Amino acid sequence: KKYPAALVIQNEIQKVEVHLLSYIGGELYGEYLEVEAVQKVSEIERLGKDELQKKIMADIELIKELLEEREKKKTNHAHP
Repeated sequence: KKYPAALVIQNEIQKVEVHLLSYIGGELYGEYLEVEAVQKVSEIERLGKDELQKKIMADIELIKELLEEREKKKTNHAHP
């Protein structure tokens, strides 16, 4: 099954986080996931708590828009 997600890559500490945006279910820690990176939307920044929350919400909205647009393009190509 596929879920839209935000992917956070922290090169400095060699850490990758995947935040599933529409997943409702059990814990996935330790599970095997395949991730397809589509587009970089922003840089990691050191921000205060409020600014960070605003940036995360803006990034999530941008990701949703990008994935929605990508899905529309796929649908249009599949049904000319």
